[in-house]
Amino acid sequence: MIVLIKTELLKLKRSYMFLMCIIGSICAPFLNWFVFINNENSEGIKTQFLDYMIQTNLFISMIIGILLYGLFTTYIFEREFTDNMYKHLFTVPISKSNLLISKIVVIMIALLILTITSYCFGIIFSLLGGFLNINMVNIMNSLIFYLKSYLIFIPLMIPIILVTLIFRGFVAPIAFSIIVEIILFIVCQSKYIALYPYSAPILLGTNIEKDFNILMIGNSSYNMISAVVIGILSFIACLIYLNKKEIV
Repeated sequence: MIVLIKTELLKLKRSYMFLMCIIGSICAPFLNWFVFINNENSEGIKTQFLDYMIQTNLFISMIIGILLYGLFTTYIFEREFTDNMYKHLFTVPISKSNLLISKIVVIMIALLILTITSYCFGIIFSLLGGFLNINMVNIMNSLIFYLKSYLIFIPLMIPIILVTLIFRGFVAPIAFSIIVEIILFIVCQSKYIALYPYSAPILLGTNIEKDFNILMIGNSSYNMISAVVIGILSFIACLIYLNKKEIV
């Protein structure tokens, strides 16, 4: 297992895709910084650091996260089909379940790096913008919001893995991610936001539940549980598919 993880990390190190994803993760704090600076100039109201960080995490959870993380997750599995690597991997005694788990671990590590990158650049842009109340309490509180979103994104990526394994290409999983994103936009404007699993990063990683809990049906625990259940079921489906189907 450790060898498989190291191998996956080495392949990732030589890939331009991860570099592109890192650049993509910087887009959220930069774009929000630009918006907040414009608001300051037009309205004359100084930006609060915590407001900026939470708004940036909302941008990640609602727009960047599903598409960017979904693209990376697809790449980790799809490249093996493109390079015809599965044929060579399974000529040696490698457990398919271990291979699946090792790739998921690599995805977890990569998503954590992308999350921390967005978080750190958020702090950097806050310092550049001279935002108010940049202190350890707010820095730690914002970090907790980011990590909550990161953790719940992990089970939400597993259905994308399943789609990638079944359709063996970029098109289907990317289409799946876009459909998920479109539904998220619609649901987020309704009282059913807590019932949609892919809105879990928004409710856990922002103050939106506190602001709109009167209008919501249910609470963040609803979609947190549904996200975990979907992740587990998708993982089991991936294992069954890998063991039942010929994927080389």
